[in-house]
Amino acid sequence: MSREGWQRPNSWSAAHRVIAFYEQSAATGEDIYLLHADGQDDPIPFVPGPGDQRVPTFSPDGRWIAYASNETGVWDVYVAEYPSGRKEAVSIGGGREPIWSRDGKMLFYRSGNKMMEVEFDASGEGLSLVDRNG
Repeated sequence: MSREGWQRPNSWSAAHRVIAFYEQSAATGEDIYLLHADGQDDPIPFVPGPGDQRVPTFSPDGRWIAYASNETGVWDVYVAEYPSGRKEAVSIGGGREPIWSRDGKMLFYRSGNKMMEVEFDASGEGLSLVDRNG
């Protein structure tokens, strides 16, 4: 794969055999892309939009991708459904560097000099925010 900007691989979904990476280009800034392991397709943009998006992280079950974006002018953490891209803001007033717990029920992220945690219930069709301490 040869592309214009630099790419940083960030997460792998074994369930879907997809790698999530973000790319920086002069034209669009930083955007998240998905690349299927079969290598036959070009990378697919995921949650394109205003601002920069970075650090995509698949949940352990591969149903969700957490990432950071500054689309509102402040870096916040979002969770988007895979593959639809339907998203929900997680952090309030700042968040970066999301990472899932091994069981996928907690999402941790950095907000300033604090570590934050959010509990999720993904037992149904959607994602329910159980606790927000941000």
